[in-house]
Amino acid sequence: MTSWKRCFRLRARFGGEYQVTSWKEDQAALIQILDVAEIGIWVITIIILTVAALGMINTFLISILERLREFGTLRAIGLLPRQLIRIVLFQGFVLGLIGTIAGLVLSLPITFYFQANPVDLGEAMQGLEGIDSLVWLKYVPATTLKIALLGMLISVFSSLYPAFWASRKQPVDILRELG
Repeated sequence: MTSWKRCFRLRARFGGEYQVTSWKEDQAALIQILDVAEIGIWVITIIILTVAALGMINTFLISILERLREFGTLRAIGLLPRQLIRIVLFQGFVLGLIGTIAGLVLSLPITFYFQANPVDLGEAMQGLEGIDSLVWLKYVPATTLKIALLGMLISVFSSLYPAFWASRKQPVDILRELG
């Protein structure tokens, strides 16, 4: 049952004797603050993901440049451009998988710690009546899965440009440039 339904039931039952309000009515300012904070969190998240993607693109480009002679030799003996693209995309997938696993191994214990031990904001929560100063974190497996998949997708998509760049290079040009 939603808080609104409970509020209406209580108003019907005790309407004349007591003032009954839902927490959303009582904490309208807090809801507005949380809405603005959510927008800010999305903006920061997009910035972080963009920086991460650019960093991965840079890493993949450097990796390809270091192996350009090998790619040129492989292309010269018959490797097709689409096969080179698959190799680089597979590398992006594997690196994304390793990064995702490492991120989960490092972050899940911290998440479970703060789930068991809430953060006490104490003084910072003064002035907000009816709000607990303890912030309880909750582990949500679906959110973890979404973030892990997003990390994998960013890794694979970040390897797309370097893969296509390397596949367009002609073997003769690669070997001539590198001597």
